Amino acid sequence: MRKLIGTICILVCITVVVGFSRGWFSVNTRTESDSNTKVELSIDRNKIGQDTEQIKQSVKELSNKVQSSTAPAEGTP
Repeated sequence: MRKLIGTICILVCITVVVGFSRGWFSVNTRTESDSNTKVELSIDRNKIGQDTEQIKQSVKELSNKVQSSTAPAEGTP
């Protein structure tokens, strides 16, 4: 159970780091009065969708390249 929780925590940390570096998430702060500060987390779903589609396309191209390079040449038994 400890390993599962540890693995989940690591995956969440990786997602947060990648998300901030790719522009999926942003944090804004705003001071409204002397004692109130608002913190806002924004999630750019369109950017996440675009990046997901790019990854899918890259994986598909890589898969096709690997399949074509491992296919037996014509005339080989």
